Amino acid sequence: MGYDVYGLLADWPATVEAARASGGMDFFWEHEDIPPCFTERDFAGGWAFQAAAFTYDLMRPYFPRPLLDRTDAVIGRFYTEDDEEDDFADIDDLATDAEIASSGSFYALRPARVAVMAAIGVPWDEIAAAVPPGADCYPDDRVPDFEGFAWVVDQQLTWLREAAASGRGVVAMVGF
Repeated sequence: MGYDVYGLLADWPATVEAARASGGMDFFWEHEDIPPCFTERDFAGGWAFQAAAFTYDLMRPYFPRPLLDRTDAVIGRFYTEDDEEDDFADIDDLATDAEIASSGSFYALRPARVAVMAAIGVPWDEIAAAVPPGADCYPDDRVPDFEGFAWVVDQQLTWLREAAASGRGVVAMVGF
């Protein structure tokens, strides 16, 4: 069994309408090919996509508040669970805009949020400096070190930049 990640640059109005009509992302899975409202971007890392979430969770306690706020505004949007304790539990913009309970995506970011996140960027040097040498932030061998973590996140940042440049949203889907 594989862990497939789909990075989808979304024509937002068409994606919202399709999600509303199917009650979520069922229309994505029911299509033989990628639905026309999406442009697919590869993610080469498989399970590393999820492993980076574990790494980010373990890094966060080392960040001073200004760095945490900045990284949560970007990386946290990729990897924070949608729960009541979360300050930014609105990572399913597709569900909100389609007026459904959940889109079923890993995350779904409307174009306005994509543009803001792309503009913020990620302060890699500050992140590397904040995590002390020897800190056990890499619990999965698919993201064995800082460079592996950055590689996974950078792929998603590439999606953001491309989507922001063309006024599209980003939807990440995971399939097993």
